[in-house]
Amino acid sequence: MKLVKKGISFLSIMLLLLLAACSHSTGGQEENREKGSEENTNAEANEADEEVTLTFVAPWSDEQVEERFKNEFEAKYPNIKIESISSWTDAEAFEELFSKKVVPDVYLVLGDFEEMNELDMAYPLDDLVEKNNMDLKKFREGAIEAIRSRDPEGEGRLLGIPVEDVVVGLFYNKEIFDKFGVNYPTDGMTWDEVIELATKVTGERDGTRYYGLETHSLSQAILQLSVTGTDPETGEVLFDQKPEYAQYFNLIKKIYDIPGNIPDNPEDKDGLEGRNVAMNLRTVSNIPVFLGTEGLDFDVVSFPSWPDKPNVAPNNLPLTLAISPHSEHKEAAFKLLEFITSKEQQINMAKVGVAPVLDDAEIRSYLAYKDGEKVEGLNIEGIYSGTPAEPAEYSPFGPDVLLYGGNFIGEMTTEFVKEYTESGIDVNTFIREMQEKYEAKIEEDKNRK
Repeated sequence: MKLVKKGISFLSIMLLLLLAACSHSTGGQEENREKGSEENTNAEANEADEEVTLTFVAPWSDEQVEERFKNEFEAKYPNIKIESISSWTDAEAFEELFSKKVVPDVYLVLGDFEEMNELDMAYPLDDLVEKNNMDLKKFREGAIEAIRSRDPEGEGRLLGIPVEDVVVGLFYNKEIFDKFGVNYPTDGMTWDEVIELATKVTGERDGTRYYGLETHSLSQAILQLSVTGTDPETGEVLFDQKPEYAQYFNLIKKIYDIPGNIPDNPEDKDGLEGRNVAMNLRTVSNIPVFLGTEGLDFDVVSFPSWPDKPNVAPNNLPLTLAISPHSEHKEAAFKLLEFITSKEQQINMAKVGVAPVLDDAEIRSYLAYKDGEKVEGLNIEGIYSGTPAEPAEYSPFGPDVLLYGGNFIGEMTTEFVKEYTESGIDVNTFIREMQEKYEAKIEEDKNRK
């Protein structure tokens, strides 16, 4: 949801007035309201031994914040405490937080950076990166570039630090393949090969109905095609001009045409955990769930690729943490970002199913972890065996395909499935409808500005 721009100036003024009331500083230094000012920077330099509380905002539970970083960070930096607030972080959510006199020091970026810029919540981290000698080459290829490309001012500023990757694999239940006498999936399979395989493991055995393929993260397939949905300069919607969109929705059609793969009652399809689905597209964050599912004998291979783009994987925007320009504790906040992206902490996070954003196979190996030790035998590296697709040209008009935050293509995928299964709508007709919806959305956003 975009914020109405005519309200921004008032909100910014109110935000500045609120800072004094919600400050956690114990130094009593005079506030400087200009982000990036020299006076504020000097104050930050004296924070080493000062008692500091950082307000952290993300739609994570207290337990998730604790297991991701809070406990270890506070142990390492006893003078810095983390106060976490579980909240979405788009314009509407920030307005609500501001009304409660809450201004975050660090927040998870879920709205787009343009929205954060309009809210006066975008702060370039380039100087802090240089000052603290953060090695940006430690991140997986393309992660930093993806963030820089989304600078709404077009200057390539680094408005956040990647802390968690988004990685999807094809998980499969060995037991079902054994029942049907079919070979297991392998790394590097194409979509056509996976659909053929799903057909072979769909059916009934010993009175139980089995389903070949379940698709929780199907919108990732369009990221493999490196297609931009709107003109970056004008906002013209290009769905009907880009053959990749028809290619994508025809893939969905093929999956839903697999005989017997769709139950009469959707609740009958219990997923990998229910042990009646042979293959499931899921993020690696589900590995702890699968490891904890009694009796489930599973493994994982790479995300299927398009026949004309063999071994090309989705290219995702990683989850990103940003620092508020209004934070009085930017140095302490940056310490938190450094800590979360350290090898040690990325390992700790991988143990609970958080995909590491560092390019390090050792860290990734900890995704297979249970009861205090690594689980041997899971094909973790297979998930990462593909080459990420070339990033699509970034357009500020969207749509971004995200597994967090807004995902218009994901929403349209669900809608297409509904219309196709109920009325048999054809792909070209649906794309025209989708085009009209997104044109209306862009027009609505323009009218708000």
